[in-house]
Amino acid sequence: MQLKAKLIAAAAATVVSLPAFAAIATGGNGELFWSIYDEVGQRSYVRDLGVTIDDFLAGAAAGQSWTIANDATLESFLAGTSPDNLANLVWNIGAIDSSGVNRYITTGGSVPDTYSNQSIDKFDDGAAAYVGALNGIATHLTEENGSSITTPGDNEAYFAFGYWGSNFGNNASGMTNTVGIGGVADLYYIAESSSAFAQRFNPGIVEVIESGTGLKYTAYYADGALNITAVPEPSTYAMLGLGLLGIGALARRRRKA
Repeated sequence: MQLKAKLIAAAAATVVSLPAFAAIATGGNGELFWSIYDEVGQRSYVRDLGVTIDDFLAGAAAGQSWTIANDATLESFLAGTSPDNLANLVWNIGAIDSSGVNRYITTGGSVPDTYSNQSIDKFDDGAAAYVGALNGIATHLTEENGSSITTPGDNEAYFAFGYWGSNFGNNASGMTNTVGIGGVADLYYIAESSSAFAQRFNPGIVEVIESGTGLKYTAYYADGALNITAVPEPSTYAMLGLGLLGIGALARRRRKA
């Protein structure tokens, strides 16, 4: 248990600042965006995280982690949320790349091993409409890594309008991509098997790929910051454990000698 804590702490120690982008990118190399939803208060918060899919995958391969502190908009959102509702807030992370071979990053407690291209096409349409609406309001278009607070009157830009929500506007059957405050969500990288995406009524297979060799990514929001953390898989723990046992055995032999 101590070894696991040390490994997670070491991964979390690699913190980078957010790069500069205007609006949430969705084509070519989409950016991660973070949504928080207050169902009772009928309000949602969204922030452009400024981390592209390519950046995320490169960081995953290197064991990099991200820590993103609250911004002023989130502080305002939390201050305007009833204390009784704070414990019931849910959040998720998404990213879409809708050009060429379609790619996605999403949080989720569980994700099917495969999706059909037809299902993922609907996911793409809904997510693109959600982000497109967000990019036309608040500071998403005018500031680097902008953010917003929306209500049902903002239509497509509102978390629960029907294009995003907890299961991608009802387009991800059997999957929930949200988690509560203090909860931990796995991050998944979903990519099409080919660029023949026009064949939407002849579904192909979409792969669900973990982010990085030997690494699993989790995200959690607590104590005023969103943390995206690389966590070694159990097999990695086992290998490290065997290595430590070997070092211990070698040390004992040397003491005896």
